[in-house]
Amino acid sequence: MFYPIHFRKPSTLLLVPGLLKNCYKRLKNATDRHFHDILERMRVRGFTLVEVLVSITLLAIALLGVMGSIAYGTRHSTSGEQLSEATHLARSILSYVQEATLLDTVELAQPWPTNGSGLNDDDTTFRQLDDPPLGGLRFENTQLERFRRRIRSKRVTDDSGNYRYKLARVQVSVFWSSKQGERNVSMTGLVSISRD
Repeated sequence: MFYPIHFRKPSTLLLVPGLLKNCYKRLKNATDRHFHDILERMRVRGFTLVEVLVSITLLAIALLGVMGSIAYGTRHSTSGEQLSEATHLARSILSYVQEATLLDTVELAQPWPTNGSGLNDDDTTFRQLDDPPLGGLRFENTQLERFRRRIRSKRVTDDSGNYRYKLARVQVSVFWSSKQGERNVSMTGLVSISRD
């Protein structure tokens, strides 16, 4: 084995001839053996065709589950958007009935609005959103195509001596069709029918 020889001057280093060449050969042989061992282990520990097919099948099944959950989430996201839009429409219609004083009467003894008035529909009536008396509200064309409405109103009490006789309970229902079938949302509020 060859070792470098140090002289008294620390800056000078004398190498025994052939040491560099020998070190290079040893390093190359060790590296080649190590690389050869790695390749040999990879050949021995490789995957068989059956193992690869089984892993691909399991991966495909997992991906199908993920894709199914994405489709489910998308479908219910659309349903939530429709419910939110219908709730907004019902709230807008109820506010319009309250603010536009559609149920105000000069005489409290006047007969209650009928089915044809658009303010007291029966259970089988589905009206367009912009049917009278809601002419003052603006709706988008997509809303007019997709949604229908029903307004039910009734006095809170029939006793003309009671202070609640001047109040009406108004229920606004908005209907639409979806993949889950016929859906609806209803909102109820109180409206003063006589402004003194």
